Amino acid sequence: MYAMTLDEKTNIALRSIELKKAGKKDEAMALSKTIPVSLSVAKAMKMAFGGDYVKNSGFNLSEVEAVYGKEWFDR
Repeated sequence: MYAMTLDEKTNIALRSIELKKAGKKDEAMALSKTIPVSLSVAKAMKMAFGGDYVKNSGFNLSEVEAVYGKEWFDR
């Protein structure tokens, strides 16, 4: 599994902010969703909204799936 570096995550976040400031909110959100969601955030999202929401949210869940497996969302 490829793990995105902190520099890569930071660059994506900064580009997303630039897009939002330029009025391109949809592009900014789409780009920000490419940053992998942390395990703790995924757990909180699952508790608050359910596994189906997290699974279908469009967020990058690669790190969560690598640690917990894809079936984690359904448990």
